[in-house]
Amino acid sequence: MDWSDFVGLPWSERGRGPQSYDCWGLLRAAFEVGTGIELPSHAGAYSAADQAETRALIDGARGEWDGVPVGQERPFDGAVMRLNGELHVGIVVRRGRLLHVRRGALSAIEPISRFGTNDLELYRHRRVGQS
Repeated sequence: MDWSDFVGLPWSERGRGPQSYDCWGLLRAAFEVGTGIELPSHAGAYSAADQAETRALIDGARGEWDGVPVGQERPFDGAVMRLNGELHVGIVVRRGRLLHVRRGALSAIEPISRFGTNDLELYRHRRVGQS
């Protein structure tokens, strides 16, 4: 997969692309392109500023996702972390590297170590885990 198609895109509240994304929208779009699996949009289900709604969204979506230890991640695993005190998601592009978009920034691929392992949880979708 050419991850560069998802780098340098601007953040927007509830952004679902293709010109701009929020963190869930970017994970969702890249995941679908790479795996063919469509994840729920959730565009109307939360406000990025509402931590309780964001946590409920993440907890509710975990039904098809299993935890993965840091260091055993692989492409298309999802990551949940805290960034500047807010819950945030990204998608693994290769071991140790994560694609994400922060509020007010452009999407980028960065080292997972930037987020610290205490505030990072990794998940693998069961249908991807079967391949």
